[in-house]
Amino acid sequence: AGLAAFSAQHQRLLPSARRALRDQIGFYDLHAFLLTSNASRPGLVLTLSCRDHVDARAELQAALGELAPCREWGALLTSVYDTTCSRGQPWWGSLAPELPPAEPAEARREP
Repeated sequence: AGLAAFSAQHQRLLPSARRALRDQIGFYDLHAFLLTSNASRPGLVLTLSCRDHVDARAELQAALGELAPCREWGALLTSVYDTTCSRGQPWWGSLAPELPPAEPAEARREP
């Protein structure tokens, strides 16, 4: 019931958060994947794409505080995030830049 409720709520909130992040911040892609098989606890993997000059962690942190759709979505993620695994960091605090790309940034297609 807990995972089903989380999934339903996430499915409801993600589209408006995705739109706000795209329109207000410049994240042009956001995907969420729920990992459930062969795991002692389910996991959520998020991929966010933004232009190279954007500080994704700072922008996401600001959006979670300032934009209502992002605030509600972020609160949902915070409610299930285990901070003991991240040494007290919030879920967005572990965002890191992409590993070195396989191709130059100029060659990647951005909308």
